Amino acid sequence: MTSDSAIKATMYQQTRMKTGFLSAGLLFMTFHFYGQPTYHLSDPDAVFDMPKELKEISGISLSDCGKYLMAIQDEEGILFWLDKETGEVKKTNAFWKDGDYEDIAVTPHAVYVVKSTGTLYRITHWKRKDPQVEKFSTDLEKENDVEGLAYDAAGNRLLLTCKGEARTNPHQRDIFAFDLATEQFNPVAVYSVTTEAVKAYLESHKDIENYDKIESNLFESDKELGFKPSALTVHPMTGEIYLVSSPGKMLLAMDRDGTITRIVKLSKKMHPQPEGICFDSNGTMYISDEARDGEPGRVYGYFLK
Repeated sequence: MTSDSAIKATMYQQTRMKTGFLSAGLLFMTFHFYGQPTYHLSDPDAVFDMPKELKEISGISLSDCGKYLMAIQDEEGILFWLDKETGEVKKTNAFWKDGDYEDIAVTPHAVYVVKSTGTLYRITHWKRKDPQVEKFSTDLEKENDVEGLAYDAAGNRLLLTCKGEARTNPHQRDIFAFDLATEQFNPVAVYSVTTEAVKAYLESHKDIENYDKIESNLFESDKELGFKPSALTVHPMTGEIYLVSSPGKMLLAMDRDGTITRIVKLSKKMHPQPEGICFDSNGTMYISDEARDGEPGRVYGYFLK
């Protein structure tokens, strides 16, 4: 990001903080249910324009020190450090050759990156010019179209989500786990988003905003579920698993038992292609979007209310 862009992003954020959020006649898309975090998804607290190198930004994760958002793009094997206050690129480091890299997850001891084929890259000494990289195969393939990767500290594991259909059910999207202690992949899904579960949630939450749009996007086709995860993360306070879907522009959360706790329609104008999501320790939610229609790639920040 250029210095002008960084300054613009900082001013935008400071203006939001100074002026507040409640003004007459302003309608918020409020992401809130009893006892759960609240986010105003129609009114981001920070918007960062990405440089050309990140027009294809495909994943984000909070750095180990908490000061940066680490990002990747889906064409080159490069790690990016973004200042989470300004969005400015502070550092880059190549870790592997070009490839279809989809998401990134930072753990206390390593950085992991996943390809659409399901191959995992464990990167240690990632702050040095010569990081060490080790590859792990999973039971997933290109047809599964792995899009999301997240660190689940409570389970000491990585979670991987697939955009493609479940192997046995087109009305299901699966989440798998890679155990960090044993370095083993579990071929049995640990969570699933199913048509039945989505319908049950909507049936009991007909008062949610954009209900009709959500329903039509999710069930536009009788052949498959319209929710196709492009990223996932774990909320640091509730432990909920958050997933975003670029098709349909939706955000879905589930609890540790796999029960859906919320479904929200994202603004297509702000989130034309959401490909990454993460939280910082304060609960601020970041969503990254690839460039579309002449607009740059962007990262949006939403404060916990």
